[in-house]
Amino acid sequence: MFRPRLESSLSMSALPNTTPALHAPQALHAPQEIAAAVGLTPAVTSRLLAEMRVGDVGRVASVSVDPADAGRLKALGVCAGRTLRVVSAGNPLIVQVLNSRVGLAAAIAERVTLNSCC
Repeated sequence: MFRPRLESSLSMSALPNTTPALHAPQALHAPQEIAAAVGLTPAVTSRLLAEMRVGDVGRVASVSVDPADAGRLKALGVCAGRTLRVVSAGNPLIVQVLNSRVGLAAAIAERVTLNSCC
């Protein structure tokens, strides 16, 4: 078999790079990222927190309660942009927010709107 001989004065960096660079693809975590990667616009669905089932996950879109209740919910972590996971349905509805679980009355859960995510 014929093997070309390289002169000692040539280094590998002096040779032209004829192979394309291979890069590991970035990990895509959310459905929105996957849809964007393939050029699709993901459909965002909104639901009330009270309508969600155990295990459902959503991102808070809005909280339509009076200011005093809004302040309490925000202190507990239930505010716009926060991701919630339903742990137990019913009254009270229990959600996981960050590393805490919060129980919400059904009347309050009916006033929290979530967008689909994750």
